[in-house]
Amino acid sequence: MSVVRSLPLRTAPIPGEALDSWLEALAAQLRTPMGDLLCEVGLPDQHRPHGWTPSTRHTWLTLLAPDEAEHLSAATGLARATLMR
Repeated sequence: MSVVRSLPLRTAPIPGEALDSWLEALAAQLRTPMGDLLCEVGLPDQHRPHGWTPSTRHTWLTLLAPDEAEHLSAATGLARATLMR
């Protein structure tokens, strides 16, 4: 996987907001397709076959892996502990 860079704009999630909802809000703020954002923050995108396998499809929706949390934290500036809740 390539190096994950910090996003130019950041939006904190609303308390209790689902991960996918927050990522959709980020994508809208950045005016970028959700699939492009997922790639940029280090999460597999189901619409890009090279980014997932049947065993990893949508896994991040229910349980963020430690490396996914690390990449997402680097991109968004949120603490890994916040993302793992």
